[in-house]
Amino acid sequence: MKQHIKMLLTLSIVVILFCCLPSLVFAQGDPGLDPDATVPVDGGLSILAAAGVAYSVKKIKEFRKKNQEPDVNR
Repeated sequence: MKQHIKMLLTLSIVVILFCCLPSLVFAQGDPGLDPDATVPVDGGLSILAAAGVAYSVKKIKEFRKKNQEPDVNR
């Protein structure tokens, strides 16, 4: 019975925090920059794409190497 009360109390505290937290958080104000200015996202996306390609090539090589090895258990 104590465990149910403890879980109910914990759940109540979490719900109260989630209900009150949005009123405490405010968005950053307008910096007053040109509204037509764009944000460059090319640098980070290029690095992530290159890392993804390199990881894929590594996994393909490991897969092919694993499948080319003779089965010793036969």
